[in-house]
Amino acid sequence: MADRTDAVIELERTDTETGEDKTKAEESETKKEELRTFVTLVTLEVLKKVGALQGIKDKEWNKYTLLLVDKTLEGLPEGINLFVRPKTVAKAVIVELRGKFGKKLKFMLHLEDPGVDAVIAECFQSQIIALIGVRQRFNFFISLLRNVSICWHLNCHPANF
Repeated sequence: MADRTDAVIELERTDTETGEDKTKAEESETKKEELRTFVTLVTLEVLKKVGALQGIKDKEWNKYTLLLVDKTLEGLPEGINLFVRPKTVAKAVIVELRGKFGKKLKFMLHLEDPGVDAVIAECFQSQIIALIGVRQRFNFFISLLRNVSICWHLNCHPANF
């Protein structure tokens, strides 16, 4: 009888572990989809603001957008928490790209050159990582201030010890 109970308990453990693995896999897949959507929104915002979408067929800019998104995603670390708006990142990307390409930016975005695409994707990656890092440090600082404020109001500041 004890053997049967042990077998049932063991079976329940494996079912639970499999369920947890599925949940983690689904969560990971959801984060990847969110990151892909975020990068796509940033890319479209940059192309729109620069005026690179004017006069181009839908198939062409769709293909180019997917290419840029894929290249940008290759260099981004997994598990990024997205606390910034795509428009904020797009503005920073445009500033960096204008610094590199100047007035030729609109035309550089139309080139189908792997070297140019790599430079553009690198700009996207650097700005996404930089702005997310700034936002995370800001959130940490705000939470620290809240904790200090709570402690102060509860009279647990060092003067009472």
